[in-house]
Amino acid sequence: MIVEDTIVKGSDIFRFDLNTNLQLQFGRTGFYDGPISGYHDIQIDDEGSIYVGDILGNSIQKFRLTEAE
Repeated sequence: MIVEDTIVKGSDIFRFDLNTNLQLQFGRTGFYDGPISGYHDIQIDDEGSIYVGDILGNSIQKFRLTEAE
């Protein structure tokens, strides 16, 4: 499960397993490549890439997690 948090910590994305154990946390606030300024939507493709729609930055960013993550 992938969720985002723009209220408590800013612009973090969290990945949890089916038992709600935190597996991974990433993201930071900003307006350049990498940081997110305002989440609008998160989608995951069949290959595991995470697409984040940034409404304030007018962009879509792609994140690819490695097997080690």
